[in-house]
Amino acid sequence: MMNSKPIVRFTSSTRGMRKWTGILLITSSIFWIVGCEKPDGKLAPVANNSGPSGTTHSQDPNSPGASSEPANPNEQLPDDPQTKGVKDFIESIKPNEEALKIDENAEPWKEAKNSTEQVAESIGAKIDEGFANLPPTFAEISLECVDRGAILKSNPKIKIQDRTHFSIEYTFPEDQGTTNSITADGTERALFESGKLKQLPPFGKSETRVKMSRAEIETFARRMPADGFRYFSYGDRPWSALVAGLQDPKNNFDIKMTEMEANPVGEKRPFYRLIAKSKKGTPLDIEFVVDSKRNVPVVFRATSKYPDGKDRRLVWSATWKFGGNFEKDEFKIPKIGR
Repeated sequence: MMNSKPIVRFTSSTRGMRKWTGILLITSSIFWIVGCEKPDGKLAPVANNSGPSGTTHSQDPNSPGASSEPANPNEQLPDDPQTKGVKDFIESIKPNEEALKIDENAEPWKEAKNSTEQVAESIGAKIDEGFANLPPTFAEISLECVDRGAILKSNPKIKIQDRTHFSIEYTFPEDQGTTNSITADGTERALFESGKLKQLPPFGKSETRVKMSRAEIETFARRMPADGFRYFSYGDRPWSALVAGLQDPKNNFDIKMTEMEANPVGEKRPFYRLIAKSKKGTPLDIEFVVDSKRNVPVVFRATSKYPDGKDRRLVWSATWKFGGNFEKDEFKIPKIGR
């Protein structure tokens, strides 16, 4: 029997952290994601209106395939522990449609005070600078991806002590929910993905791009949970390059910048949101939200379609906390995959 596993956002007892005195940045209800994950974060194929047995059945007695007998509103499954566990599991693997949706007209977002061009030009650079100047940081991630009808829900963690000590976890549907990581132990840095370990460039060496091509933007949209942190893995400035690519007319995107003020922990400040929609080529919509306090991304969404018409929808959100120290063993490079 499989049981749902509740998502824990943050507790002071998280292993390896101590003396955390920084502020907790949480998003307003517009950004918040709540959900559960299948044990060990594996993918779970889902059918609409799935019942406990995995069969599909219509809720509308007038729709094709419905029973000729009227539905009995009082009829319920037996309330035994096993049935409840199955029902809870089915509920946990349903996609969070509200969280996955890119809503261009959501309240209380308003048009940016400065021009879209001015805000967009600076927002990518601000994220890159924010990462370059992070104090010791802990972030718990809520990640959900619906890919060709399969659902991945997971809660990776990000731990950053400094530029040479960090652990950035992420998951992809392609890896069946396996936890991947970008890790630096003070001596070297490495990427562990799809069960294989890849050595990254030595500290001090960087691979930077000024502007992404259309193909690179599409790759970033799929791989943001990893590629959004290329500052740490490659010394790159990915967010500046992403925004520059979105603004390039050759890549065929319309950009809209909006902003709002919120005080998630008592300090009112602006949040900025960029939405980019593809005008030609592969259908692709991108949205990300930035907290101006530390210039870190708090939400990233991407929706795209495969050539066969099936879609991929991703939502990534972060709860950030700053200040404190980690234990040294938090930054061990995996030995497997070498």
